[in-house]
Amino acid sequence: LAGAGFAFVGWVSSYTLLLCTVIFISLASATYHPQASKTVNFLSDDTNRTKNMGLFSIGGNAGMAVGSIFMTFLLGLAGGIHNTMYFAVPGLLVFLLMAKAMPDYIRVNKEHEVQQAKKAADGTSEKMSYFALFLILFYIFMRSSIHSGISTYLPLYFMKFRGFEAVFSSSLVSGFLLGGVAGTYVGSILSDRLGARKILLGSITLSIPAIYCITIATTKLFAMASVVIAGFCIIGSFATTIIIAQCMMPNNVGMASGLTIGFSVGLGGFGVTILGVLADKFGLPMVMQLLVWLPIVAAITSIWIPIPKKLQK
Repeated sequence: LAGAGFAFVGWVSSYTLLLCTVIFISLASATYHPQASKTVNFLSDDTNRTKNMGLFSIGGNAGMAVGSIFMTFLLGLAGGIHNTMYFAVPGLLVFLLMAKAMPDYIRVNKEHEVQQAKKAADGTSEKMSYFALFLILFYIFMRSSIHSGISTYLPLYFMKFRGFEAVFSSSLVSGFLLGGVAGTYVGSILSDRLGARKILLGSITLSIPAIYCITIATTKLFAMASVVIAGFCIIGSFATTIIIAQCMMPNNVGMASGLTIGFSVGLGGFGVTILGVLADKFGLPMVMQLLVWLPIVAAITSIWIPIPKKLQK
């Protein structure tokens, strides 16, 4: 459905139809992620759970980076915006691959349901802490606001206040997102080895000097290095936060996945809107300076998050 919706984007004739098409794509994507990440959790054990979630997350984060490059390529071909129809091809390929693997997915989910029913009957199922869940969701909200804020305002900042050309300024976003792809995988591996809290605190803390370097960068090399490192650090805890929420809600793993991947990340878009209002009122440089301070709030939050025992090392 997502592939079909995106294929249709370049053919709509009005803003209303475009809006409806984008909502359709978003609903398709949002419906997929909770069940998919829930299944990844069930396919894993305590020794590789975060690593596997990191591999799963790489698909999405890499897709964000590669998708924009693919779209730029398609726009340069004959047909222009109508070439969005080619997005139906990856949609169809993924559909066929998922259909082939579906019997295994169904089996794994049914096995987990039996295990959870047994735990409930034995009285060994874990209790959920709403305060702990709130803290991890707030951490994700702050991280998403920082990540989305930088990726949204990078080109404008470097074009208007550093005098860089549009092509290079736009390429900084790709560098930022690709850095996030690497950070997703490395952070997930280290989380299994070092423990979840070190990744939560370490990744967001290390992003502070990297974001500061973005605000003071005056050369292309320094700017590109800064955005890649910032992307690497900020999103390094992506898989870890999903697993933490899933462990906090063992009887509602799908809902935990939806809250972390969808709801909280979506709230990051709301954070970007607030940053946009501040940019209009006080200027974009002030917003970039504010983005240096937001990770401090997230870092303090990470100290208070109760980490489930199975994720402590």
